[in-house]
Amino acid sequence: MEGGTRGVPSVAISFAGPMSDLDGMQSYRSVLARLIRRITSVSAFPKDTLLNINLPPVGADHTRGIRVTSLGSRYFSESLTRTRDPWDREIFWIGGGAIHWTGGADSDHHAVAEGYISITPLHMDLTNYDLLETVRGWSLET
Repeated sequence: MEGGTRGVPSVAISFAGPMSDLDGMQSYRSVLARLIRRITSVSAFPKDTLLNINLPPVGADHTRGIRVTSLGSRYFSESLTRTRDPWDREIFWIGGGAIHWTGGADSDHHAVAEGYISITPLHMDLTNYDLLETVRGWSLET
């Protein structure tokens, strides 16, 4: 994401399987090389964009194809855990518990759950422009 915010064409890759499945991850080597070559050959890569690639938790030879998707979201059932950092300061860790996903049939998590490689173009500007005037009308000035 940092590259995208600095104008560098950026790609993030995630594997939905366990980190211990090195063979599953390794099986995507040629698929990813082909995708990255194709992506980097795009002459006008959109500014402030990150392509988020999610790989399903199966070997590359078992995927059902590639889908261009929208971004789903996830939340954890027990989302805050009070703990201590390495300097013994109290912190709150976000995550833990069961993961719940939201998003429609065209979302990234839905595609991955069905065995597809998901590619989601993310825009780095998270501003909800449709609400700017509405929020300005809330008279928030002190």
